[in-house]
Amino acid sequence: MLDFDNSLMGTERITIPLLINRFNELYKDKISFLLTNECFEAQFKGKTRESLCNHLSNYFKIRVDYDVLYHEREQNITKSFQEHFVEMALHVIETLTVVRQKCGVALVTNSPLQRVFSAMRWADNRRGGELAKIFETSFFESGTSPKPLPNVYLLAMNQLRVLPENCVAVEDSVSGATASICAGIKTFGYTGFCYNRSCSEEQLKAAGVAQCFDDWRQFLNLI
Repeated sequence: MLDFDNSLMGTERITIPLLINRFNELYKDKISFLLTNECFEAQFKGKTRESLCNHLSNYFKIRVDYDVLYHEREQNITKSFQEHFVEMALHVIETLTVVRQKCGVALVTNSPLQRVFSAMRWADNRRGGELAKIFETSFFESGTSPKPLPNVYLLAMNQLRVLPENCVAVEDSVSGATASICAGIKTFGYTGFCYNRSCSEEQLKAAGVAQCFDDWRQFLNLI
């Protein structure tokens, strides 16, 4: 069971700067310092939607309005994907093709599936269609119960009729790893898209992941 954003494709290299820029534009007169990529990764990585707004509010001691911050966000993200294209993790298709010969593969994400398919469509290597086919119909979106809640993993296992001891998960954030581990799934951390890989690896291991990797070719030796 695989996370999508910054595990399979580097979507957050586009979506996070968009969010940071909008936040700074909206609240620059109310905060003592601007939000940066480094600060976001250290403090808010894996947080999304209402949960993110609550954490931003507490951190900056202001009221961050979800409807305002996220106004037309998906449209803006799709436009940015189209303009800049989205990087795909190296060797991920080749690795998952081998994995799929032995077991099923499912995508488990906090992101709207519309965003997932848009990112695949605008993959910089033009192989998004190949990546999508690996998962067949096994796409699961967390919806109103986002990670770190384990709900989306529990839903996926229920629909796929598998037990947690027969699954492994890959996550890039503490939030995501918390969700999969709470669902009883052995979890590995992917750090290939992280700004600070050593810091991310330390955080993921503290959250309970079995091991971290930054190249998908390494994954075959972990499972």
